[in-house]
Amino acid sequence: MTGAAQTLPFTGLYTGMLLLVAITLLVAGIALLRIVHLRQADRAS
Repeated sequence: MTGAAQTLPFTGLYTGMLLLVAITLLVAGIALLRIVHLRQADRAS
């Protein structure tokens, strides 16, 4: 019982870090797509 209680905060921290990384990657990917799209639009005009 005590072992599970000790690992719970660590699991929560790990999940939080994974969420943070996933959100960061998502934002970076969207920004990259926007930059590429803008560059292609500038090239076309």
